[in-house]
Amino acid sequence: MLELFQYTFMQHAILAGFMVACICPVIGIFLVVRRLALIGDGLGHISFAGVAAGWLWGVYPVYTAALFAVCGGIGIEMLRQKQRHYADMVLAVVFYTGIALAIVFTSMVRSSGTNLLSYLFGSIVTVTARDVTLIYGLGGGIL
Repeated sequence: MLELFQYTFMQHAILAGFMVACICPVIGIFLVVRRLALIGDGLGHISFAGVAAGWLWGVYPVYTAALFAVCGGIGIEMLRQKQRHYADMVLAVVFYTGIALAIVFTSMVRSSGTNLLSYLFGSIVTVTARDVTLIYGLGGGIL
């Protein structure tokens, strides 16, 4: 069992998984108290649209996903400020807008060797040392 730790990719995966496991409950409590429990789902849908847009436009999809997520987060907060009594409705609109945009962008892409699902479902064993450093830096800032 301990021989798994001799591989650097497993060390990175365990270190990254440990920090993410420590950060997520802290963020989760904050989001539930602010009644934003579904914000991760909404931003995930918007990010999916960003991945599809990047794929369509020939841009690295992680950049467009991050851009869409930031714009989506700002948009959600602006709509929540205007529609205080309808926060759940705002999140639902964002969910479905993100999925709709992703479907439209994906349907516009000419067939290529790139698999869109590979951007959506990653593998923790592909985490690099740079990723671990970034996760721990952000995690330290959050905690």
